[in-house]
Amino acid sequence: MNVIKKVGLLDKIRAIKEAPMMARFTLVTIRRSYNCIVIKPELTTILLMLQDGKYNILVEGHFNKQKQLVVSSFTVRNPDKAAKELGL
Repeated sequence: MNVIKKVGLLDKIRAIKEAPMMARFTLVTIRRSYNCIVIKPELTTILLMLQDGKYNILVEGHFNKQKQLVVSSFTVRNPDKAAKELGL
């Protein structure tokens, strides 16, 4: 499985499942937007605390059969005080 790295604006964050916790978001890059899903509960919890349209992030993951980017890790590239308090 190839690891994909993308950088873009974190937008449209939504919880899609509670147990196990899952979330989705749109990663808006210069060239296109990617539908992303997060299935790791520890990442989902942090992601849901972030504000739409505010943070540039670097994501790593792979594409599933539905062409969604399944995120295995992410890093906030422009952390503010709130993001730093979350450990980002």
